[in-house]
Amino acid sequence: MRRRIVSGVCLATWSFCVLSACASTSSGSAAPSSVKPECGEAPRGLEALLKPGGLVLFGEMHGTEEVPRFVGDVACHASVQGLAVRVGLEIPSEEQGPLDAFLAEDDAQKSQADLLLRPFWMRDVQDGRSSKAMLQLLSRLRELRRSGAKLTVVAFDVAKSADRDGEMAKNLLAALSKGAEDLTLVLAGNLHVRLEKGTPWDANYTPMGWHLAQAKLPVTSLNNSYTGGSAWVCMGQNAVCSAYPMKGKDKGERPFVEHAASVENGYHGVFHVGAITASLPAVESKQGAGINVQAVSLRAQGDAAYDAKQFAQCAKHFAEAARVDSSKAASDAYNEACCHSLAKDADAAAITALQRAAKHGYSNWQHVRRDEDLAPLRADARWAPLMAQVRANLMAAAPPGTNAELYGLYLDDQDDRQDESKIDWAVVGPRDVKRLARARQLLEEGKVQSAKDSFHAALLFHHGKDVADFKRAHTLLLKAVELDPKDGLARWLTAAAEDRLLT
Repeated sequence: MRRRIVSGVCLATWSFCVLSACASTSSGSAAPSSVKPECGEAPRGLEALLKPGGLVLFGEMHGTEEVPRFVGDVACHASVQGLAVRVGLEIPSEEQGPLDAFLAEDDAQKSQADLLLRPFWMRDVQDGRSSKAMLQLLSRLRELRRSGAKLTVVAFDVAKSADRDGEMAKNLLAALSKGAEDLTLVLAGNLHVRLEKGTPWDANYTPMGWHLAQAKLPVTSLNNSYTGGSAWVCMGQNAVCSAYPMKGKDKGERPFVEHAASVENGYHGVFHVGAITASLPAVESKQGAGINVQAVSLRAQGDAAYDAKQFAQCAKHFAEAARVDSSKAASDAYNEACCHSLAKDADAAAITALQRAAKHGYSNWQHVRRDEDLAPLRADARWAPLMAQVRANLMAAAPPGTNAELYGLYLDDQDDRQDESKIDWAVVGPRDVKRLARARQLLEEGKVQSAKDSFHAALLFHHGKDVADFKRAHTLLLKAVELDPKDGLARWLTAAAEDRLLT
């Protein structure tokens, strides 16, 4: 099976997303409502957390619908019990004034529009702290206040600091000093709420939670637990933000809280939210344009079913993902074929799915030919034509100007070497000689022009028999890198060719 990563591009082209929860407006000054808020069913184990003066830290990875909703439920249940509630959010403290205005404004639509114009919601890189779900949480807290709840919101993050966690803790401690009897609920990244120093990659990291614990406060730290799904996450050095599949542990779909008095791995326990769903930025940019969150979630469910060896379910999830999101139809159909094949009772369905993958442009010819998931299909008469189509897709996807014949020779060379432990040199050796002879002819005829052509020809010479061939490979690779300096594989092979010459 082939795993996927959904990628996005961060561009500062914006359009406002007005949430349905904030759609009601009022032109005058509205009095607080006497209607009791609807909090939903209380999560199992929640009651132990609802105490005056308590400090509960909820750690998340950011970017889901379910975690902010869970914190909103906790705030709601606490308010209904008559507790004064303080909600701390990982939002820069500079946003405190606009947040207070948002919570106090009678006109919901105006208050939301004003809030979303703030720099925090308009950042080029929008992580899950400024998601639609976070805006929904703020809107819900606003409505709780309007229903009569004694509720405040604290923005405690700091934009730039050498000791960000220490400064965040100071901001929270300052807020706590203004109402020691309030129940404080803090939502932050799960590293920030840890109560122990250090991480596997930074032994000196001192989290916000540790600082709060040193103040001798009645703190409870909980890490997020979920069964799997998707989340809006920013990954990599360039912070590519997108909806990514997420694996979890199957602890059921009903939310619950589970904690102990002692700390283990930095937390007292977990708060479980069931399956998770990615929540895109509240102010939408091209970052999130075109991402089908339902399809991302279906693919995550397909991956989970595959890992659990529930292959019939796996196939259904990928088939449904392809139905709701045609942009990934080739990879979804391929994964569906793998699941059908492993189900052992659906060879026809597997071949049909693989044919759909090829039709939609699936082109990973080298992978499909050695994927053990598809081993039962290779004796089928339809297998060879399918592989021919996948290879044709691969060649069609080559950059413009690529010499198709030379590309084909390169693919044949790589195919002969896909399992080096099983190479029969009595067979492959003569093939190498023929391929190299044809590559020389193409060079002499001036048909090796592009960066890819130079790379493909170089690899054939790299597998030659004498120093002259190795020198030609090195020269061709230098040309490939000159024509395309960003080709990392060509740069690596250039170094390898030089090593061979020096040896």
